[in-house]
Amino acid sequence: MPKGKNRTTANVRTTTISVTKPDAFTVLDSEFKLVRYVIPDRLNKRDWKTFQRIHAQLKEQLDFPYKSYQYDKLDGSERWAVYVLYPKSVTPIVLTVENTEMDSRTVSFGEPELHLLLKLLQVQYFRGEEHGKFIGRDACFIYAKRDGKSAHICMEINLKGDLGNRDTDATQLFKVIGSAHKFVIPKKPLEAGKQYLNAYYGISNMSDGIVFFRQLKPSQVIEFSKTSQVYEQRTFEGRRTTLDYYSLDDVERSRGYLLNAFIAGFAAFLGKYGFVVQPVERQFTKFDPTPEITEFELPLDMLEVVNIYDMRLNQHIPIERYRTLFQSMFPQVRFEVLQQLTSNLKVAVLYIMDYEPEAFDEEMPLHGQNDPYQSLYEQYPQIPKQGLNVNPNELKRAEDYDKTERAYLDYDRLNADDKGIRQAITVSMNQLFLKDLIMGSRAIQDRLPITDVPFAFVRKVTQQRVSYETALNFENGIAQFLDLRDPEQREAFNQRLESWGVSWDKNYQMLAQKRGKKEGDDPLTRYDLVIGPGLFAEIEDLNERVLYEFDEITQRQEKRRNPFPIHDFKLAERYDDVRTSAMLSRSELLKHGLIDAEGNGLRSGQTKKQTQSLELITQLRDYDALLDEIRQQYPERTVQELCEDEHWMPRIAQIFGRQPDEQGKYQSRFLRDLYKRIDMFPSDREGELTPTYQGIWSDNQHRFIVGDVYSLKLTGQARAHLIRQFVIYQGAAQFDSHTMLDATSVKFVRLNQFTVYPYFFHLLDVFIENVLQYQIV
Repeated sequence: MPKGKNRTTANVRTTTISVTKPDAFTVLDSEFKLVRYVIPDRLNKRDWKTFQRIHAQLKEQLDFPYKSYQYDKLDGSERWAVYVLYPKSVTPIVLTVENTEMDSRTVSFGEPELHLLLKLLQVQYFRGEEHGKFIGRDACFIYAKRDGKSAHICMEINLKGDLGNRDTDATQLFKVIGSAHKFVIPKKPLEAGKQYLNAYYGISNMSDGIVFFRQLKPSQVIEFSKTSQVYEQRTFEGRRTTLDYYSLDDVERSRGYLLNAFIAGFAAFLGKYGFVVQPVERQFTKFDPTPEITEFELPLDMLEVVNIYDMRLNQHIPIERYRTLFQSMFPQVRFEVLQQLTSNLKVAVLYIMDYEPEAFDEEMPLHGQNDPYQSLYEQYPQIPKQGLNVNPNELKRAEDYDKTERAYLDYDRLNADDKGIRQAITVSMNQLFLKDLIMGSRAIQDRLPITDVPFAFVRKVTQQRVSYETALNFENGIAQFLDLRDPEQREAFNQRLESWGVSWDKNYQMLAQKRGKKEGDDPLTRYDLVIGPGLFAEIEDLNERVLYEFDEITQRQEKRRNPFPIHDFKLAERYDDVRTSAMLSRSELLKHGLIDAEGNGLRSGQTKKQTQSLELITQLRDYDALLDEIRQQYPERTVQELCEDEHWMPRIAQIFGRQPDEQGKYQSRFLRDLYKRIDMFPSDREGELTPTYQGIWSDNQHRFIVGDVYSLKLTGQARAHLIRQFVIYQGAAQFDSHTMLDATSVKFVRLNQFTVYPYFFHLLDVFIENVLQYQIV
């Protein structure tokens, strides 16, 4: 496989695993017995309160691994069943729910569906002695990290079977899905005598920064709370709990690392019982986007005039200062301060605020106040407008609301030289341009790239608990949007499909069946479609991520943390490994009489190549001599200690002709690079460790990954680069994957980054959020 920046193909492991079940469950039979209990039919209600009550009663009675399944068909009809894994020597107990004894029988390990058996064995695996794993109801969690003083973030790991597998197949595919959840102290004190059906957790031990959670039985909650802290899992409105997929400075607390560790550990665990588990590998080829599209910038000058409207809660900084900043950044646009909004306003509005929308959420500094953003959009839905937060303060959870609000709204003016601030302003201007284009029905010529495609783009999505289905196509130089919930617009759309030779009903039925839907089931709630003459294709999120080489990454980091004898850092004897290709080898220097056998210089170089070679070999000898001095004080050092030593680093830098930076500090990157050349302390950011992080990649099955424009940053990545796929239901010959991938390479949706879907779908989001949500169409 090619390595480095010029690689064109990459073989990668993914978070999908292949599981082959054993021919016989001999080992499982020797250790366990499997008992199936059936929830009484009168309780087979799929509502949250019933679910809570049943699980609270199961937890109270069971001290063994169990898994509930509301769609069990072992009896033929669909039942809610509970499978319990008992040690061979244990007599199964009688289980009751709602004062009713549950029917039960012992079943063989080959009877349940494979996905159910694996999830039950996953529960058994998570009850083991390994640090950080615990069970919540019958879900499986891995502890990740603290979140502030008292909250903790844990990752639930779920196995999702591939609907394309039949339950009778010996080998099946499973997605390994990790989702972050927050565990916090209950808002209200727990009261004795009160029935608590929620799942509560106790910290049973804390050692070396590792937290051990365990779910408490309902009868244990009050007693445990008298002496120790109780936690509950909680969601916060408007805020998702997140966990970086990959973080260079905290690898072992990232989602990717935890998923990788689980797959390796669970595969070994299942291997003891005769299962064969392998991560699914895929081969991708790097996509070469069209440069004109990748570098396309929105022609903001076509806006001509942008009105600035002040919606700050703290207006201590004059609005004119912001206008001056915007004007200096975008001289091709005229910025004017707007004193009052009117319903007949047609010019685009950039409104400045000093708060994030989340600042008004529960436990946030502005909680309890009205969000001006909402009233603005409801009162003036027809105005193209975009907000810009000019408050640089970090949004933090409130403790004392009054004090926190004052601190949050106490901020300085924007730093015009700050790259991040200038990018935020540019993002707002780009969004304003797109809103003006859509809401003003502007001609798209010269405003957008790739507008001559003969396709319609359809997105169905739920936003703020409302379902939207919209379509976009380009016609007569205008972006045409349809609200497919409207019968007349739906009919017009269907007529277009009919003229293209595409049947909506037929293709939708295939799409629904692929998602596991049966006739009479509720309609699909989410899809993204590309439809054209003879073409019907879906962009499917495969819920699959690339696994980086985490074992190698952590080994490299551990090596940098370990101390080495100072002698091991010497480089003069490794000259041939350290030199560049533009320098002479040691044997060539000897041959030309430039050095002696000990490496001492005999005469000056006559050419640039000779001079550079002699300079490096002298620097390495002087560096080795300095290491002998350092050894008198430090017999051993880690590479971080060596590179960050404030006393010795300036002398090392001077040997290699390095100058201090603007702050007067000597950077050590040059020294680290020398050790990378001899593969002593290789970087965690090498391409072979994270091969598809940078660029756009695809395979011959129309799968694709949209990575970053740039190489891996030190802080890593917040989200995983998901693997998606163009699934073609009709017209494979008409599908143009190059155009679709080109449309993901634009950098004006996510500034200086690719967009994960062809950018047409972002236009649909803008249409939904700025037209349909606030207007009756």
